[in-house]
Amino acid sequence: MSGGADVLLTDRLELRRWSEDDRRGWTELCRDPEVMRFIGAGVTWDADQIAAGFERNLLRWEQDGFGWRSIRVRDTGQWAGFVALNRLDGAATRMMRRGDLEIGWWLARSAWGRGYASEAAAAARAEAFGRLACTRLIARVRPENAASAKVAERLGMHLLGGDVGRSGEPILVYGLDRPR
Repeated sequence: MSGGADVLLTDRLELRRWSEDDRRGWTELCRDPEVMRFIGAGVTWDADQIAAGFERNLLRWEQDGFGWRSIRVRDTGQWAGFVALNRLDGAATRMMRRGDLEIGWWLARSAWGRGYASEAAAAARAEAFGRLACTRLIARVRPENAASAKVAERLGMHLLGGDVGRSGEPILVYGLDRPR
C-alpha cells in the first residue's frame, strides 16, 4: 500500500478521500435494495437520508482527518464503492470502547465477488493501525451478510458477539486489536 492521507493505493485499487465527486455513487448505493438490505434497517434511503448521510461523511474528514473513501479500480477507473473508518465512541454497539474505530465497506453490485472489499479494507486497516494509531477496529455485520463476515475474518477480525444496531436490526460485532 502506498499514498498519502488523501489517497491510498493498493495493487488494484485507488482509495480517495470522500468528496463531492462521490455524491452520485453514494446515491446509487443508497437506492439499491440489494446493497441496502445489509445496512441499518435493511431498506433503501429517501432523498433526505441520502443527503444527510453524504454531508455527515464529508464532515468526518473535516473533524477527524479520516473517514470514508471512494474505491476505484486502478486499471479501468471503474468506481466500485466505499471503504470507511469511523470514530463512533460507543454509539454503534455496546461492545465498542472509547477510541475504537469502526471499519466498513459498501460495494456496488458490479464490484461484488472480486476481492475489492478485502483489498480496500486491508488498506484501511493499515491506515487505522499506522497513521491513526488506533488500538482496536470494530466491524458491524448483519448475520445474513456472509460475504462481509468473510471480509472481516480475512482482516484477522474475530467475532465478539451479537448485538442490536441503531435501527433495531441484529448485528454481529467483529473486533481486531492493533498488533503489538
